[in-house]
Amino acid sequence: MRDAVGGVVNISLIATFIALISGYMAFNINYTKAFRMKNRVITALELYSGKCNFKDAHDECTQYIEDYRTKIGYEFEIDCKDSPTNYCGKGYRAIKDNSNNDNGVK
Repeated sequence: MRDAVGGVVNISLIATFIALISGYMAFNINYTKAFRMKNRVITALELYSGKCNFKDAHDECTQYIEDYRTKIGYEFEIDCKDSPTNYCGKGYRAIKDNSNNDNGVK
C-alpha cells in the first residue's frame, strides 16, 4: 500500500512540474515574439527613413513589416481609421485603471 501512495505523489509532482515548465516556456515564446516584432518595426522605420504608410497595404515599408509578422505568426491589430498621421496602431494599457472599482483600490 505504501508504494501505491508514493507512486501517486510522484506522478502528481511530475505532472505539476511539467505544467509549470510548459507555462513558462509558452510565456517566453510569446514575450520573445513581441520583442522581435518591435525590433523589426524599428528596423523598417530606419530602413525607409520613417516613411511607412500603414494606411496603404501596398506600401513597401508596410509590406516589409507584414511579411515578417506573418512569418513569425505574430498577431496585432492596426486601426488607422481615426489617425491623422501615418503611424497608427491599437494601444493596450499595461496597467488596468481601477479608479471606478467599488472596493476602493486605486
